[in-house]
Amino acid sequence: MTAQDADRDFTDVTRILSAIKSPLGFLTFSAIVCEMVFGAVGAWQDKPHIIIFAMHMFLAIVGALILVAVWCPGSLYHPKDIEGLNIESTNDNTGKWVVTISLGAALIFYMVYRLYQDGILSLK
Repeated sequence: MTAQDADRDFTDVTRILSAIKSPLGFLTFSAIVCEMVFGAVGAWQDKPHIIIFAMHMFLAIVGALILVAVWCPGSLYHPKDIEGLNIESTNDNTGKWVVTISLGAALIFYMVYRLYQDGILSLK
């Protein structure tokens, strides 16, 4: 590896990390990196339960981000980006509750489905 290749690799990492502008963005980035590691290890070890775990964790992160975006959209931005903006101007929480209840119901239905598929729950 030459010095130019090392500089380019460092520049790529710096560019990726500079795109993260908020604490929530850093959390998301680090969680996705961990998910990629779990998925790669599961595929390499030929253990499907690790791949399923990685998939479930990814879906949980996406669900959590949706709830954060619905309930607290200001946390998705860096404070300097939203100075002077009032992005939480509505007092109507009906849509927020619809999204939250829908995600909760989907989670419950999926849990019942997995329990049934794994043979833990029987409908007989």
